[in-house]
Amino acid sequence: MSLYDYIKIKRRYTRSINLERDLDVADSIKGYILTPKANDFIQRFCNSLTSPNSVRAWTLTGVYGTGKSAFAHFLAALCSAKDDKIRSNAISILKDSGLLANKSLKSINDRGLIKAVATSQREPLAYTLVRALKNGSEKYWEGVRGTKPGILADIEKAFNGITKKKEIDNKHVMSLIRDVSIASKSGLLIIIDELGKNLEYAAQNNSVSDLYILQQIAELPTGITNPQVFFIGLLHQSFYEYAHGLASTSKSEWAKIQGRFEDIPFSE
Repeated sequence: MSLYDYIKIKRRYTRSINLERDLDVADSIKGYILTPKANDFIQRFCNSLTSPNSVRAWTLTGVYGTGKSAFAHFLAALCSAKDDKIRSNAISILKDSGLLANKSLKSINDRGLIKAVATSQREPLAYTLVRALKNGSEKYWEGVRGTKPGILADIEKAFNGITKKKEIDNKHVMSLIRDVSIASKSGLLIIIDELGKNLEYAAQNNSVSDLYILQQIAELPTGITNPQVFFIGLLHQSFYEYAHGLASTSKSEWAKIQGRFEDIPFSE
């Protein structure tokens, strides 16, 4: 008999995580190893669920292969509906790691957060955000009986516009973000993988204004009665590094925007 007969590779190790593709695949988080760094961020996130005026906008920065996407996928699983298999799998991993699920997770209603996930392209950030909102809102209200919220039609209209490469105003995107969070009655988790591609696009087009939407998201009111919006951007290097080649004044603006986020170095 050969080693093949004795050794089997778990599914999650045969290919890298794709946040959009694997978002609701229950088995996709099996075998995930919860590291101290990952656990620390989960505690930060849980505190933001119930603590007024807490940070709700983060960047996870680390080189290729450090597990940023796998961690973001695990966190999204924890924010799923309570009867979803992927959420129970995530809770089991917490328990098997000797960690108890943070009580703050119980503040998420039974249907979970809207998981607006997208992998960015070299395009305006507003385009990526609209795609994320469309992905998340459609899945959240899929199969729901009765009249669905009007925000779904608004997002669809915005999405049709970006497919035709029409310009979309940042204020309109922010309005969609607020409205979809309110309509959910739970909250909105935005995860943008490969956020650096948006930054590269902005740098190539010398468009600092394109990034101001990040500042607006980071500065959303965080009180319990306000729309519950959480943002996580995955980066391979700091904002400032993506601004290479720009004038010093533009770099300063980029640095100010990055300062609105809590940056978590992700190196395991």
